[in-house]
Amino acid sequence: MSNSGLQFFTPFQRTFKGPLDVSAVFPTEAAMLAYLENEARYAGQVVACKDYEGSLFILNNAEDKWLLISGGDDKHKTYTVEHSMEEIISHNLGKTPSVQIHDTAGDVCIAEIHHIDINTARVSWQDYFSGTVTFN
Repeated sequence: MSNSGLQFFTPFQRTFKGPLDVSAVFPTEAAMLAYLENEARYAGQVVACKDYEGSLFILNNAEDKWLLISGGDDKHKTYTVEHSMEEIISHNLGKTPSVQIHDTAGDVCIAEIHHIDINTARVSWQDYFSGTVTFN
């Protein structure tokens, strides 16, 4: 073997060994969402956002949205609803959370839930409702 160049006796294979390469840190959620319009974006791009300190997001190009892939404790928030047929709630969890609805007696209730974005949901009932909405 000569010292004139590199020689590999087994095929070279790249393996993941370290921290994720974060390609951008956005100052706000609005900036992160606006970036979805950027033609330079690419599927699998990993970013962070100062509004969600400690969280990482990966780009799902097929659905034009960011998916939460890492971030601190499991976040949840509970909101009280008083005599309403529809509520638009900004939970600001940075994810599409599961939703649990309980009336004032603590019974589980059914509602129509539409996730507007990763921080906002519209919750609708067929009749006036009072109770709690928990996002997890």
